[in-house]
Amino acid sequence: MPTARNGSTESNGNPSWMRHGCDKISVALCKVQAEMGVAKKKSDNPFFKSKYADLAEIMSMARVCAKHGIAITQVTPKGVDYCITGLMHSSGQFIESYEPVKAKDNSPQAWGSAKTYARRFGLAAALGIVSELEDDDGEAAQARESSKARTFAKPKFKKQEAGI
Repeated sequence: MPTARNGSTESNGNPSWMRHGCDKISVALCKVQAEMGVAKKKSDNPFFKSKYADLAEIMSMARVCAKHGIAITQVTPKGVDYCITGLMHSSGQFIESYEPVKAKDNSPQAWGSAKTYARRFGLAAALGIVSELEDDDGEAAQARESSKARTFAKPKFKKQEAGI
């Protein structure tokens, strides 16, 4: 389960990112996830020479939520550095998640790009949406130049040292 941004809990003991319990919204999310497929990587990233599932693709995957009584909201309140993704169930139960918004500069284009990125990742995380060939095993988060640059020498054992 995601942790609350502030780590607080409501008076009913639920984490602050979950409102009014979770029994009904959890059942609905299970149905949503059973119907969703894998997001297709259709957009090109020329910088990394790769493809990715853009916000439109993630939103198209999320459309099944309405069928199960879940509405989606995404807001970036003025003066804050995160995007709030809300999943509101027809029962009144509500789940929210927070995704950081970090723009490279103060231009409108940079902020628009950062908000789109936060919306895409926030919604995908909240609903459990994955895209085809998703995982790079954490390589993008490392400070390494390239995983291809790393080489490992094969250990050499003499039969006597290995006890063979």
